[in-house]
Amino acid sequence: MAKRRHINDGSFSPADIQLLSSKILAYIDDAVRLEHSNGHQWHHLGSAAFFDGHRQFIGKLESWLVSQGLPQFVPLPKWDPATRIPDSFTLVKMLPAVINAGVGPTILNATPNLPMPAHLLNMSPFPSVAALAADMPLQHWHGTVHGTVGGAMAQLDLSPCAAIFWLWHAFIDDIYEDWITWPVWQSIGGGLTSDPAATLNAPGGVVVFARGSDDALWHTWQDHINGNWHGWESLGGICTSGPGAALYRDGRLNAFVRGADNAIWTRWQTSPNGNWSNWESIGGVLASGPAATLNAPGGLVVFALGTDNALWHTWQDHMNGDWHAWESLGGSCTSGPGAALYQDGRLNAFIRGTDNAIWTRWQTSPNGNWSDWESIGGVLTSGPAATLNAGGGLTVFARSTDNALWHTWQDHINGNWHAWESLGGVGTSGPGAALYLDGRLNAFMRGTDNAIWTRWQTTPNGNWSR
Repeated sequence: MAKRRHINDGSFSPADIQLLSSKILAYIDDAVRLEHSNGHQWHHLGSAAFFDGHRQFIGKLESWLVSQGLPQFVPLPKWDPATRIPDSFTLVKMLPAVINAGVGPTILNATPNLPMPAHLLNMSPFPSVAALAADMPLQHWHGTVHGTVGGAMAQLDLSPCAAIFWLWHAFIDDIYEDWITWPVWQSIGGGLTSDPAATLNAPGGVVVFARGSDDALWHTWQDHINGNWHGWESLGGICTSGPGAALYRDGRLNAFVRGADNAIWTRWQTSPNGNWSNWESIGGVLASGPAATLNAPGGLVVFALGTDNALWHTWQDHMNGDWHAWESLGGSCTSGPGAALYQDGRLNAFIRGTDNAIWTRWQTSPNGNWSDWESIGGVLTSGPAATLNAGGGLTVFARSTDNALWHTWQDHINGNWHAWESLGGVGTSGPGAALYLDGRLNAFMRGTDNAIWTRWQTTPNGNWSR
């Protein structure tokens, strides 16, 4: 549904406002009034049916307005109780029930000055519409508006007879719409102190790693695609950064952290889904956590920020191979990196630059030379995470200045980058990301409760979970 216009936003002329009021008053009759007063399952806030019940109630008026040749008033405009009620909307339809109740032909207070509670700008705390309807500050505000406006608005069985009732509940309906369209994240638990790193595992599920409050590396995993998440388990170590992670082609996981000596350390599975090796140093003197990905020959590549703020990397020439000496890729980094491998075997590295945009370099051929640095834009506050997407291009995630997770993507290999778009959430870390074998993206970040939270695509290249 499109967002509703405000009756006082200047887009409606005085004649328009008067016309709409007169039509609403013409629509109101005893059947309409009784439908509301008898709808005890939905008319009161606190009921899970409150929002949808009123949406259907308003929808009947909107359908009637269209039948009267007035589609310009659909969706019905809203009235914000922080603003004045237009004069023509102070009127009340004088049905017999209104007259018998001794209620006057107008509401009593056109200037209630009752702005929406600020916490309703963020729908993240409400996992269900029932939770939103049960929100006590919302309930109190809703009732206070009715009571402060007064007259027919203050009586449940008469309130729909007030013209402003309809615009007031159009405003309430916009809150409902905000909840419906709000990006919803799911917690996978934990009490973590770093960015997460994510990768596929041998059975086709995803594994997520992060540093715990004890500075050890912890992880959780799914046994298969869409599987439940295991309880978090420790892999030990002493971490001074968030981790990196990658999967060998034979199905064995590899985890990387920066140690207390500022070198990068690694553990790996000795068999798919099997036991883990001891920690082993791969050297370096680094200033950020690592990012890891597969390379064309089947070994791994690890990237990290150096003490000179350039991007450095080390790699294996093949699976289980020795690690090369660290080499610089230059750049001026203000975050740890992200990395991903195109399907044609070319590596891509990503960093946040001094302008807070994300910058990238890529190999021009598998195991070949590297391009110059190129900006893909954005205004970000964390390092990036990158992964392949279903179209064969890459998707890059990072936290922005609003603490939400943002992403940009290519539609295909070597494609142009889309404008950055928000996935919502309230993050306290940079992200992690992984691609299911069926082509659906998964994004992860740490929330304000220090748990890891996730969203995923419901279809390849499709909508995101909520």
